[in-house]
Amino acid sequence: MPIFGNLGSFLKGLGDQMDGLLKQVTDAGGLDRLTAIGVLVGRADGELDSDEIERLKDICSRNMPHFTADQIRGSFVANKARSDAELHAIIEKAPAGEADVLVRAGLAIGSSDGDFDEKEQAVMRKVCLNLFLKPSDFSL
Repeated sequence: MPIFGNLGSFLKGLGDQMDGLLKQVTDAGGLDRLTAIGVLVGRADGELDSDEIERLKDICSRNMPHFTADQIRGSFVANKARSDAELHAIIEKAPAGEADVLVRAGLAIGSSDGDFDEKEQAVMRKVCLNLFLKPSDFSL
């Protein structure tokens, strides 16, 4: 399903917003939540494809310089082995100030392959609700 309308416009602006936002995520728990949301939304359509993996790695390495490549890779590998329920539980531990950033990162990762489909949107709506955010605030 192609990206269009308000959601498409919203997603196009996410790249610029990521710069700087994730610098506030400085603890290992924040890194785990970020990679968890990346894995969760990335595999929502049945597979975690290479575009989504590359986008997640790019977001982490560019915006979270306080983590080493090994730390990022370790968090990603651990979360890739977890169930969706376990990933939701990790994400739900986000402090209020981090929740918005996580959702924006998840949207950026989910849309990175050019096809932010209904299954990926449904996962992101559920994440929003679990974090007590309104999906409509993110054009979902």
